[in-house]
Amino acid sequence: VMFYGRGPHENYCDRNSSAHLLLHGPMTVADLHEPYIFPGENGGRTDVRWVSWTSRTRDRTIAASLVRADGGYGQYSSSYFSLGELDRCRHDSHLAPDERIHVHLDAAHMGVGGDDSWSPSVHEEFFVRPGRHEFVMTLAHSEKSQ
Repeated sequence: VMFYGRGPHENYCDRNSSAHLLLHGPMTVADLHEPYIFPGENGGRTDVRWVSWTSRTRDRTIAASLVRADGGYGQYSSSYFSLGELDRCRHDSHLAPDERIHVHLDAAHMGVGGDDSWSPSVHEEFFVRPGRHEFVMTLAHSEKSQ
């Protein structure tokens, strides 16, 4: 995996000031997983201009970019675990990867909150409000000739 966006570590719209806007990679999909004790959606990267996945065994690359109508950029995550698997398991060591890479490209993603335990978890400016969210997505695929 290679991407141009905020990283290299996991980050979200309300937790990305330490994530540098650079070209990151190459790294593996497994490198993007955060082994939280209690599994859940994880591994997000914000302000991503483009991301590409290259197969080591098949000499093929898939690339994606997402630009919002307001000029902002999206968030992506990649995992060997489906959202169902992350929801089913109660401990990271119980997760069973499957043969697919699960990719999420989001035009908007709510913040994670967690400033403290006594106030609302996500600040108002980091909520995603219902409404029309417009974006342009570009996907590209290439294979190395045999």
